Amino acid sequence: MTRDGGAEGASLGPADKHSRHVPVLISEVLETLQPRNGETYVDGTFGAGGYSRAILEKADCVVLALDRDPNAVRGAASLVAQFPDRLKSRGAASRQADRRRRSRYRRFFHAAR
Repeated sequence: MTRDGGAEGASLGPADKHSRHVPVLISEVLETLQPRNGETYVDGTFGAGGYSRAILEKADCVVLALDRDPNAVRGAASLVAQFPDRLKSRGAASRQADRRRRSRYRRFFHAAR
Protein backbone atom coordinates (compact mmCIF):
# COMPACT_ATOMS: atom_id res chain seq x y z
CA MET A 1 0.00 0.00 0.00
CA THR A 2 1.06 3.54 -0.66
CA ARG A 3 0.60 6.45 1.75
CA ASP A 4 -2.56 7.57 -0.06
CA GLY A 5 -4.16 4.14 0.36
CA GLY A 6 -3.61 2.94 -3.20
CA ALA A 7 -1.99 -0.32 -4.08
CA GLU A 8 1.72 -0.19 -4.76
CA GLY A 9 2.31 0.01 -8.53
CA ALA A 10 -1.34 0.78 -9.25
CA SER A 11 -2.32 3.33 -11.87
CA LEU A 12 -2.67 6.82 -10.52
CA GLY A 13 -5.32 7.86 -13.04
CA PRO A 14 -5.29 9.93 -16.25
CA ALA A 15 -1.89 11.48 -15.58
CA ASP A 16 -0.49 7.97 -15.39
CA LYS A 17 -2.29 6.63 -18.48
CA HIS A 18 0.91 5.15 -19.92
CA SER A 19 1.44 2.74 -17.01
CA ARG A 20 1.49 -0.91 -18.01
CA HIS A 21 -0.83 -3.66 -16.83
CA VAL A 22 0.73 -6.16 -14.47
CA PRO A 23 -0.68 -9.64 -15.21
CA VAL A 24 -1.76 -11.38 -12.03
CA LEU A 25 -2.75 -14.81 -13.35
CA ILE A 26 0.51 -15.86 -15.00
CA SER A 27 0.90 -18.99 -12.85
CA GLU A 28 -2.66 -20.07 -13.57
CA VAL A 29 -2.35 -19.37 -17.30
CA LEU A 30 0.90 -21.32 -17.59
CA GLU A 31 -0.50 -24.18 -15.53
CA THR A 32 -3.59 -24.37 -17.72
CA LEU A 33 -1.83 -23.98 -21.08
CA GLN A 34 1.28 -25.99 -20.21
CA PRO A 35 3.19 -24.40 -23.15
CA ARG A 36 5.12 -26.91 -25.24
CA ASN A 37 7.94 -26.59 -27.72
CA GLY A 38 6.85 -26.33 -31.34
CA GLU A 39 3.26 -25.31 -30.56
CA THR A 40 1.47 -22.08 -31.58
CA TYR A 41 -0.57 -20.04 -29.10
CA VAL A 42 -2.89 -17.06 -29.63
CA ASP A 43 -2.96 -14.17 -27.16
CA GLY A 44 -6.17 -12.42 -28.17
CA THR A 45 -5.76 -9.59 -25.66
CA PHE A 46 -2.04 -8.82 -25.95
CA GLY A 47 -2.08 -5.53 -24.00
CA ALA A 48 1.40 -5.05 -22.53
CA GLY A 49 2.47 -8.58 -23.46
CA GLY A 50 2.93 -10.08 -20.00
CA TYR A 51 1.19 -13.35 -20.79
CA SER A 52 2.82 -13.66 -24.23
CA ARG A 53 6.24 -13.13 -22.67
CA ALA A 54 5.58 -15.77 -20.02
CA ILE A 55 4.48 -18.30 -22.64
CA LEU A 56 7.52 -17.58 -24.83
CA GLU A 57 9.87 -17.90 -21.86
CA LYS A 58 8.31 -21.21 -20.83
CA ALA A 59 8.63 -23.01 -24.18
CA ASP A 60 10.23 -22.74 -27.60
CA CYS A 61 6.91 -21.93 -29.25
CA VAL A 62 5.21 -19.29 -31.39
CA VAL A 63 2.70 -16.74 -30.07
CA LEU A 64 0.30 -14.86 -32.32
CA ALA A 65 -0.46 -11.67 -30.37
CA LEU A 66 -3.61 -9.71 -31.23
CA ASP A 67 -4.98 -6.50 -29.79
CA ARG A 68 -7.51 -3.92 -30.95
CA ASP A 69 -5.52 -1.10 -29.36
CA PRO A 70 -3.01 0.30 -31.88
CA ASN A 71 -0.82 1.46 -28.97
CA ALA A 72 -0.53 -2.13 -27.75
CA VAL A 73 0.43 -3.30 -31.23
CA ARG A 74 3.09 -0.57 -31.47
CA GLY A 75 4.27 -1.38 -27.96
CA ALA A 76 4.79 -5.00 -28.95
CA ALA A 77 7.80 -4.06 -31.10
CA SER A 78 10.32 -4.42 -28.25
CA LEU A 79 9.00 -7.86 -27.33
CA VAL A 80 8.97 -8.91 -30.99
CA ALA A 81 12.63 -7.86 -31.15
CA GLN A 82 13.40 -10.19 -28.23
CA PHE A 83 11.54 -13.10 -29.86
CA PRO A 84 11.82 -12.22 -33.58
CA ASP A 85 10.85 -15.60 -35.03
CA ARG A 86 8.46 -16.58 -32.28
CA LEU A 87 6.19 -13.60 -31.61
CA LYS A 88 3.89 -12.31 -34.35
CA SER A 89 1.93 -9.17 -33.48
CA ARG A 90 -1.07 -7.78 -35.34
CA GLY A 91 -3.95 -5.44 -34.69
CA ALA A 92 -7.20 -7.29 -34.10
CA ALA A 93 -10.20 -6.58 -36.25
CA SER A 94 -13.07 -4.49 -35.02
CA ARG A 95 -16.42 -6.26 -35.06
CA GLN A 96 -17.40 -4.56 -38.31
CA ALA A 97 -14.19 -5.52 -40.10
CA ASP A 98 -13.90 -8.96 -38.53
CA ARG A 99 -15.57 -10.86 -41.37
CA ARG A 100 -13.39 -9.19 -44.01
CA ARG A 101 -10.19 -9.82 -42.07
CA ARG A 102 -10.90 -13.33 -40.83
CA SER A 103 -9.42 -14.98 -43.90
CA ARG A 104 -6.30 -12.77 -43.65
CA TYR A 105 -5.79 -13.82 -40.02
CA ARG A 106 -6.20 -17.47 -40.97
CA ARG A 107 -3.47 -17.10 -43.60
CA PHE A 108 -1.29 -15.21 -41.10
CA PHE A 109 -1.87 -17.85 -38.42
CA HIS A 110 -0.93 -20.69 -40.75
CA ALA A 111 2.17 -18.79 -41.90
CA ALA A 112 3.26 -18.39 -38.25
CA ARG A 113 3.47 -22.17 -37.78
